[in-house]
Formats: sequence, C-alpha cells, structure tokens
Amino acid sequence: MALQKVVRNMLSTGVSDSSDATAITIDSNEKVGIGTTSPSTLLHLGGTAPGDSIIRQDSTSSGTNWEIGERTAGKWEIFEDDSDSIVATFMSSGNVGIGTTSPNAKLDVLGATSDQLRLRTAESEEYKIGRNSTTGLLDFHGTQSGYTGYTF
Repeated sequence: MALQKVVRNMLSTGVSDSSDATAITIDSNEKVGIGTTSPSTLLHLGGTAPGDSIIRQDSTSSGTNWEIGERTAGKWEIFEDDSDSIVATFMSSGNVGIGTTSPNAKLDVLGATSDQLRLRTAESEEYKIGRNSTTGLLDFHGTQSGYTGYTF
C-alpha cells in the first residue's frame, strides 16, 4: 500500500502541512511527489506557477544560499540568493545564458570584464577570448610561451 497523504502536524515524520491538502505523496513505485499527488519520476516537484517548484539550499557555513528551478515562465534558473543574482538561465527554446537572463543564442555569455571565456591546461597555461575594452575588437590571447594572440 502506498502512502498517499501526509496531513498537518504529523511531526514524527518531519512533515508538517498547514492545510488539509496532500503535502507529500509516495506511490507504490517509491516515487515521491511534493506538490503533486501523481509523481512521474523518483522526485517530482509540482506547482502551478513559476516559483512553485524551486529547490533552495541554505548554507550556514559559507553564507551563500542557492535556488534552482523555474523562477520565470519558460526559464529554468540557477539563482544566488545573497546578492540577488541569476547566475545561469536555461530557456525552453534551448538557449543557455551565463550572466544574462535573456539568452539570444544557444550559448550567450555576458560578463563585466573583457575576458568572457577562459580555457586552462593542467600546466597553468590559459587562453582567453573576449572583447578588448580599449579597441572594442575581439581578442584571442594566452599565457603560453611564444604565443602572442590575435585581435580581430
């Protein structure tokens, strides 16, 4: 028999619900639903609006709190709560943004510095791609001995 309803004040299980609605459903296939009575995966978070199925992680040691989930309709986001900033956005269109909430390409990177992309090797060499803040041109440069880089 599956556990179908956990009601409020059932504190011995660590679950408390403020209404008579179903808080957690565990079906006969051991699928767990929070916010849904019909879980379709091992852990199914349900909701009817953006923000309803957010997962939050509070950190007491580092002080950084993270949230992941659909904060805005059609956008799945990784959110750093302390500085109130969205770190990455995954759109239903397949576009991914780092540093932007509205990616307009398959990968859209927005940064505050001129180096937008850095590739590193185990030997501490690095290669950077970004916009030169002085000329406005695209720079490819690295720290490898004898490598000067290119500007377009």
